[in-house]
Amino acid sequence: MICVAIAFIPRQIERIITTFMERQKTGGNYSKRQALRSKHVIVCCQSLTAANVMNFLTEFYAHRKLQNHIVILLCPVDPESDMHMILRDPKWSNRVRYMKGSALKDIDLMRCRINEAECLFLLSPAENSNKEQADQQNILKSWAVKDFAPNCNQYIQLFRAENKMHVKFAEHVVCEDEFKYALLANNCLYPGISTLVSLLLHTSTGYEGDLASEPWQQVYGKHSGNEIYHIQLCYSKIFNQFENRKFTEASVEVHEKFGVTLLAVMDVDDSITNEEPKIQLNPGPSYILKKHDFCFYMSVSKEENTNIANIKIEKTDVSQREKNYEKIAQELQRMISDQYNDTNDIDQEEEESVFNTLTSISGGQVGAKLRDLNRSNIGDNELRVGDEDQTDSTGNATDASEREYVFLNAGKLFLFHCSCMLAYYLLELFFFSRIKKLL
Repeated sequence: MICVAIAFIPRQIERIITTFMERQKTGGNYSKRQALRSKHVIVCCQSLTAANVMNFLTEFYAHRKLQNHIVILLCPVDPESDMHMILRDPKWSNRVRYMKGSALKDIDLMRCRINEAECLFLLSPAENSNKEQADQQNILKSWAVKDFAPNCNQYIQLFRAENKMHVKFAEHVVCEDEFKYALLANNCLYPGISTLVSLLLHTSTGYEGDLASEPWQQVYGKHSGNEIYHIQLCYSKIFNQFENRKFTEASVEVHEKFGVTLLAVMDVDDSITNEEPKIQLNPGPSYILKKHDFCFYMSVSKEENTNIANIKIEKTDVSQREKNYEKIAQELQRMISDQYNDTNDIDQEEEESVFNTLTSISGGQVGAKLRDLNRSNIGDNELRVGDEDQTDSTGNATDASEREYVFLNAGKLFLFHCSCMLAYYLLELFFFSRIKKLL
């Protein structure tokens, strides 16, 4: 009996303590000491489901600055079994409180310490056939909270857009129908924007694609982890190298080197104008990045959370490239003018053709044939001088004309090849400068 009691009694005591603590959470108070020790927010809804709570907690705690906040769930009904599982989860047990009550009662608002709360989230029930009634309940709760705690920021969810006028004092109001229809309309104009917005609004790690079997699912899951962040250019390790550079140049280079997409900038320099700074989405090549600009970019993680070193991005020296092309063109012209005068004095083993420098094999072959032809021409001239008495004037004239014809054809071929190579590099220089101007 003693052994049975030792094995049985501790379990019963543990269940009693757990039940007591859960009742304290649902019907207890959020003490002033707890409110002073850690910040808290309140989530109020007519009926909370486990799926909605998990979605809210996942998105809320995705931000590092909110990791130490306490979430108080205020609901007029008792928690269900799946809600108890969430409250017992070690991940949420110390950060989530469930209190049974209503925002229409002052006593329940006092229990939640709404005066010390950072903000209040008024959510509409997920499954509700009467949307007008759900909006009326949220509007009444918002008015009650405004009277009891006027300094508490409110984030309200409504169904009908025409009901926004009743809660203009709220910090932010989201109308489900308005947002849904606007997203569908824009998706008709810009196919795929609904998917883009949905992925940006939901937190994802980007590793979901590793478990997919289809290639498109892998790409979809890999890029689903991208989110939009912002940082001031002077404090950025990525964008600080692009001060006084064009927006388009910075966007192209950071995407190639870091996989970051620069979307927009906000000019906060009010030395010229006193207007409120506005976000400029893709301002184009005419916009020059300044030191105090805020850069809005899309990436898997924030720049502050990465191990990117202070890498200096080298700027392409366009003027130097143009100088190199001009030097090559001058060298080609000099080679064409001096080719026939220097062939007798340059040894074949020490000579290096300009075409070899330009990696033109055919040019080197033409140059070699031309040198052989010149030397054979010189040898024939010497033989012709030694055997002048044995050769008639008619034969000499015929051979000379043939050699002159071959030499002229080889020279034409050589000049044609030089012209082609020169035109190639001049065209490359032209298109390169045009592309840089477009960027």
